[in-house]
Amino acid sequence: MTIIERIADELARISPNTTIYTENQPNGFDEPCFFIGRAGNTTLKPELFDYEVRKMPFQVVYFPPEKNANESLDEMEALLMDNLTVLPDFAKKS
Repeated sequence: MTIIERIADELARISPNTTIYTENQPNGFDEPCFFIGRAGNTTLKPELFDYEVRKMPFQVVYFPPEKNANESLDEMEALLMDNLTVLPDFAKKS
């Protein structure tokens, strides 16, 4: 499972009625929705005892419904800040 798929799974758990896109859509997005994409280059920093720190930037963009867009943005921001904190079963050393 890719990182984008893991992020999408968490978003679906948090906001099950919101469409999630991981690719650009030629005809645009149906709102409300999320778009998940890469947001830069991965960096790797070796650490002690065969550990390493990897930074993999992604962006999650929320497109609110047209009606009450600002209120919807505020509500979604709070929901994500409270619930999108970790990707379960990811980045564990085997």
